[in-house]
Amino acid sequence: MQRRYGKEQLQQVLEKPLDTKMEAFDEAKMLKIYGCSDVGDVGYVTPTASLSVATAALGTPGHSWFMTGMTGSSIGEKGLLCAGEIMGLAGVMVYDDSALLKGAQGERIARTGGEYHCPMYV
Repeated sequence: MQRRYGKEQLQQVLEKPLDTKMEAFDEAKMLKIYGCSDVGDVGYVTPTASLSVATAALGTPGHSWFMTGMTGSSIGEKGLLCAGEIMGLAGVMVYDDSALLKGAQGERIARTGGEYHCPMYV
């Protein structure tokens, strides 16, 4: 947490342990999350997006009983509902403005060359 917020802000963050700020998108700060999921494969065919919302206190270790307890509480439920509202609104915005989808498709083609080669042999 200190690495993310710095020594100066750490005490302030610890006094209010749920992240309440909405930060502007900055590609330089994007986290590259590695793992195995079909989202990577789907992203070569159609634009994808992801989001993060507060469902547990800052600094909670993932894959722990602490995380399970918080995400199963009202904190987790509120985060789930918030994420659902954001996803629903994003869908409506893309449906209402086809230029958004065309722009995302163009970006995908520019980044991938419009081709996909599965890294796994089938």
